[in-house]
Amino acid sequence: MAATRKPLYRYIAPSTWPIWIGMGLLRIVCWLPHSAAMAIGRALGRVVHAVGAERRAIVRRNIELCFPELTIEQRNDMVREHFVALGMSIIEMGLGRWASD
Repeated sequence: MAATRKPLYRYIAPSTWPIWIGMGLLRIVCWLPHSAAMAIGRALGRVVHAVGAERRAIVRRNIELCFPELTIEQRNDMVREHFVALGMSIIEMGLGRWASD
């Protein structure tokens, strides 16, 4: 049985506006020099680390299970580094789509 496709007008509904705004901001960031774009990605990762308590707990638990020999400070550093890398990877996905050759 074939899946029915959503009509295109459904993608301009207010429920999709945050996604469109995020994509627009990502597109604008891609116009910046690479070092500036990566700095924004690092900042984005730090913000997600600060506000994403549930995700931070999941990452912390996974790292605790994978690296039981590390101290709590080392694990917390690794959690912060994970979120910084996550923010940078979001910017890099945009660059992969919209950056010039």
